[in-house]
Amino acid sequence: MDSVQGSSSEAMILRLIRSCANGISSKEVYEAVGLDRHTVAKHLATLEGLGLVSCRKIAAK
Repeated sequence: MDSVQGSSSEAMILRLIRSCANGISSKEVYEAVGLDRHTVAKHLATLEGLGLVSCRKIAAK
């Protein structure tokens, strides 16, 4: 987690994701951490770029 030390929000998001064995939606992330969905999307993109998480799109039902 050294690569995200500069952002406590990214570290918090990463801890949350790692605690969910079956994955978690971005909506669940932003609701759990109390950040705007656009802010969470930015942090998720950063974490994905660092290779710390993988993201996939799931079609809406």
